[in-house]
Amino acid sequence: MVIVTILGTGIRRGEIINLRWLDVDFINHSISVFGKNRRKETIPITEKLELPAYQTFCNQTGEK
Repeated sequence: MVIVTILGTGIRRGEIINLRWLDVDFINHSISVFGKNRRKETIPITEKLELPAYQTFCNQTGEK
């Protein structure tokens, strides 16, 4: 899922390492990350990433 997210959004390695579920806006289909120079950026995501399904899977397995 990490690789698919990187390829689907173009976010950097450091940005995805610090990503939390609170940073994902499922309603507006976007991810908020802190980019270069600690600037907050909003990146659009598509339905193809299937992040809601992955979040459900993580909740069932107890992963964060």
